[in-house]
Amino acid sequence: MDGRQANASAERLTKPLVRENGRLVESDWHTAMDRTRRPSWRAPASAPTTWTATPAL
Repeated sequence: MDGRQANASAERLTKPLVRENGRLVESDWHTAMDRTRRPSWRAPASAPTTWTATPAL
């Protein structure tokens, strides 16, 4: 299957999936992206998320 076929496939995922209690469930994009920034082994959900920018050289 090439990219054009995959994009038109009825099996294509259109919403992100997140793991809840060991199962993959549909989620919204904000929640999915938040979970990629904050791995569960690194910080609790209540921990503030901060971003730092690296200045261009």
